[in-house]
Amino acid sequence: MHINKLKVYWEKGWVPFLISAGCFAYLLDLTWLKWGDLIVDIGREMYVPLELISGKMLYRDIFYLYGPFSPYFNALLFKLFGAHIYSLILSGIITICVTSLLIYKISRSFLNVFFSTFAVLTFLFVFAFGHYTYNGNYNFILPYSYPAIHGIMFSLAALYFFFLSFFKKPLKRNIFFYSIFLAATFLCKIEIGASLILSIIISLCVYFGRERPVPGKIFSAFFTYLALPIIFLTLGYSLFFLTSGSIIQKSNIFDVFFGNMDIKNVFTSNLSGVLDIERNISEIFFTSLYYIFFCIFFAAGGFILKRVSNLKDASKRAISYHATKVVFILIGMIIFSKLFTSYSMQYKILPIICLATIIVSLWSFIRHGKAHALYLSTLALFSLLLMTRMLFNAWAGHYGFYILVPGLIVYYVFFLRLIPQPFNSETSRRFIRLGFFCIFVLFIIYHFNTSIFCYNNKTLKIDSDRGTLYVFNNPREARARELIEFLKGNVGSDKSLVVFPEGLTINFLSGIKNPLYYYIYLPPDLLKENIREGLIEDMEEKGIDYVALIQRNTAEYGYPVFGKDYARDIMEYVAQNYILYRQFGPFPFTTEEYGIALFKRKI
Repeated sequence: MHINKLKVYWEKGWVPFLISAGCFAYLLDLTWLKWGDLIVDIGREMYVPLELISGKMLYRDIFYLYGPFSPYFNALLFKLFGAHIYSLILSGIITICVTSLLIYKISRSFLNVFFSTFAVLTFLFVFAFGHYTYNGNYNFILPYSYPAIHGIMFSLAALYFFFLSFFKKPLKRNIFFYSIFLAATFLCKIEIGASLILSIIISLCVYFGRERPVPGKIFSAFFTYLALPIIFLTLGYSLFFLTSGSIIQKSNIFDVFFGNMDIKNVFTSNLSGVLDIERNISEIFFTSLYYIFFCIFFAAGGFILKRVSNLKDASKRAISYHATKVVFILIGMIIFSKLFTSYSMQYKILPIICLATIIVSLWSFIRHGKAHALYLSTLALFSLLLMTRMLFNAWAGHYGFYILVPGLIVYYVFFLRLIPQPFNSETSRRFIRLGFFCIFVLFIIYHFNTSIFCYNNKTLKIDSDRGTLYVFNNPREARARELIEFLKGNVGSDKSLVVFPEGLTINFLSGIKNPLYYYIYLPPDLLKENIREGLIEDMEEKGIDYVALIQRNTAEYGYPVFGKDYARDIMEYVAQNYILYRQFGPFPFTTEEYGIALFKRKI
């Protein structure tokens, strides 16, 4: 009776929920307050919502390079729970919980309960709480960009309700939810929304190309699934664009999307893999060979197990069956540990896997008309389009922590369903799944070990009225902490501070405002002369009291030193109008040792 109840709870998802919730609680406690970075990116996500609750309007009064949903949602949390890091953490927690639920729901369309739960656990351990670079911004709690994680959450929700409304239950509420979530995706990150809507359009074309219904039904479907979200989207953006007027037109917001796609940009080229394309293609090729080898190896193991299971002697059959299974799995795991030199190679072939899945699933739909096959091809196409930013360098770090999340589902469907499917024997199919499952567990362990190493080394405590963070204990973070402590003790909250080239976290934690329209001063932002001129005019008009120059090397953009390799006119303005007020370590960029210089406006 108890076993039957457990099976019911398992199938209904209650047991997977408890397992996932337990792992989430464990990871949250293990990494508590050790996310983010003192200098890079996350400061924007802290500071912009703070400015919004003070009365500023996005785009009109303060620049933002993504859609409006995330800063206003986080501003709402600030309003409800206080302008505190905990409010942002809550935003991340909500996103992780909803995304986990959606991963499980979508996975259940193709995989059993066990593997769908495994997909959720992979998301939690590898993506949501991953830490694979020095910069700790690539996680779902305090990410470099909340629009990135919110956009993925909404896109998965839109995809789920698209399938539900189009193939299963064409109820008005399902269509409404689909439209709302698709529009919300665009209101977070335009490229995520564009990838999704293109995937859905192609899916509709394939469906109607096979079914050939009356033209009226085709028009009705395209209108329903495209017009309504576009209306919501237009209403959302028009409010800001009409209010902002010429201000937003003069900014560089329209260059952001294209900048992400520009292979001439050093930063973009590096993350996409184009900068070292020969090495990346070589890694993709050899990784493909590794996976092919394991497919053959586990298929051979399944074939032998099938033969062993046919032995007439029951006792010999049981012993031989389990012994063969254990031996093959152990050998496979040993070979794996020798072949895969780095866990970062796991998802290198994900673009190829998505492409193969698209072809196989489309062929299945065209031949047999299976709705799940078309749904899978839509998911795989969406995943592939998302990965254009890291096509030759797909891994769970950097942007991959959110870009690869939809592809994670495709990855598991490919190896745990599509690869075993052609084998006639259920014994062979089960063993292939078991073999790959063990390999995937090892991958999770390798990813997790790196994350644990990073989190364990974050021992330097940064305290402020707006929250606490733990960071790496080294000169970079130590100098930033010194600056924050000095500002809190010696500069009034009514003063203003601009941090060059980046460091809004310092403004947020110290309580000293940056009233400028632009607040991050990296090469992509300041290479345009009109942006620099507008910035200098803004500094002069608002009479900025203090300027901090931080030794933030920006070599990843091709221009390492602020004030020397780019933005020289801004540095000249600072030299003419400010005096050196305090120095933390050596003067920035004069030595390899990290330094910060604080300037005060001349009286």
